[in-house]
Amino acid sequence: MSYYTSNFINNVTLTKEMYDKSNDFGEGSEREYFIEVEHLNTSVTSQVIPISPSAEPVKVDPNDSPAIIKEPKQEKKEEKVCECEARVRAFIRMVRVGEGTGELIKSYDKKEKKTIYITHDFQAGYTMAFGGTKITNLSTHPQTIYKIKSSDQGSSAAGAYQVMRYTWWELAGFEVKNKKKTGKYFEDRDLLKKHNVIDYSAESQDKICVILMEKQRPNLINKIIANKIEDAIQKDGCFIWASLPEINDLSHYYYNDKRQPATPLKTCMEHYNDFFQEELKGNSNLHLKKGFLKEFGYDCCKGNISNLVENNGTCKSCHEDHYDLTDKVKWQTQFDSKWGDTEAQKVACKKTCDDILNKVGLANTSKAEADRYQTALENDKHTTILINSAEAKQAVQYINEQLKNGNPVQVGVDHALNYKGGKLNEGTTDHFVIIIGKACENNKIYYRFYDVGTRHNEKGASKNNKLFLKSDNSLKGTTVYSGQTYLVTQVRKNKKK
Repeated sequence: MSYYTSNFINNVTLTKEMYDKSNDFGEGSEREYFIEVEHLNTSVTSQVIPISPSAEPVKVDPNDSPAIIKEPKQEKKEEKVCECEARVRAFIRMVRVGEGTGELIKSYDKKEKKTIYITHDFQAGYTMAFGGTKITNLSTHPQTIYKIKSSDQGSSAAGAYQVMRYTWWELAGFEVKNKKKTGKYFEDRDLLKKHNVIDYSAESQDKICVILMEKQRPNLINKIIANKIEDAIQKDGCFIWASLPEINDLSHYYYNDKRQPATPLKTCMEHYNDFFQEELKGNSNLHLKKGFLKEFGYDCCKGNISNLVENNGTCKSCHEDHYDLTDKVKWQTQFDSKWGDTEAQKVACKKTCDDILNKVGLANTSKAEADRYQTALENDKHTTILINSAEAKQAVQYINEQLKNGNPVQVGVDHALNYKGGKLNEGTTDHFVIIIGKACENNKIYYRFYDVGTRHNEKGASKNNKLFLKSDNSLKGTTVYSGQTYLVTQVRKNKKK
């Protein structure tokens, strides 16, 4: 193209400078121009090729290569997955496999003569009740006893996590005794209301699973987040779900005086690891919403977990494990007619504590010296009490061990010097209570206890019944029902029934 014969293309004026610059690319008297047009919200059509997506295609010589401008691709931002939530989700899915309501279900390969896992309808688990009965109404927990045979005792287990109706009642804030409602409701105990669980839908059931984990084993989610999965299974999860192994691939729970079989730990870990990898990719069958852990006080993706555990799984404040056996161990009062008349009931604290132990598979405790830690004694004149610090240290270690294994511990306490002339027990112990938990308050370790010496549940099972660990290894605290100060004098050793 000659500058002197044509000085514009499509209303774009060619300057002398542009013409001179084209000498670098021209051949003879011909010139080649590359004109780049930048436009805002306009469409310009070239004489040779289209330069907007809406331009009509122009036929070009087969020897030429047309270039077509396309809309720039919008890169899809990859949604980040919270690793903490991925771990908890994977753990929950692993639990469901063991409970028979997950995406895999146990089967047996007759040819290979081994247990295998085959695919299963995951969503159907939300509508599965005991015995395979289908739940048709998810507006609430069915609260029904299902029986395989009319002669069976039956079970109220329902849904993906096989929740019993009495567990549902407790989560709803109702007082339950002997698996029956007493008619009393406590709003501060209503965890369903607290976490906005209004029905028994799939999402609600998943949230209930997290509530159970948090309520029954307060350190469980911490351990999962810290990637201490085997520890979470064998020292916490197994106390909630019988399908998880505690020791030697056997359940924590007994049947006919023998531990029930459980899913082998190796299998549990294989399932967990597979599910965790899926969760990291954002693939999940659960109905928990993104950020669900924040509702329970965890903000792990921002590195701020209010219940943060260190690498060894301990509480960051007191550097000790916390335990809560209140869901497993039920409070009782010694003022029960089964112990006899009023006078007999007044001295039935030991019998009642033994009865509490019996109901969780433990035998009555013994007063034999070999079966107890004597942590304190009143002097001969009963004017002061002396602490055996070395013995008390061993006793505290024993209590920690038992709580870790899910067992409550019966302890004797002194609440008054020379009580009843010092004629009770070994001359020091005045009363017996049951330790059912361990936690901390302002960095001070305490052990929560049930006091059977009252008729009132709200006092006997109060969260404020605390025995604080002192520098000399003694345990000392106040009981809510009378305001008396208790000092632990004996720690009785547990034995299986």
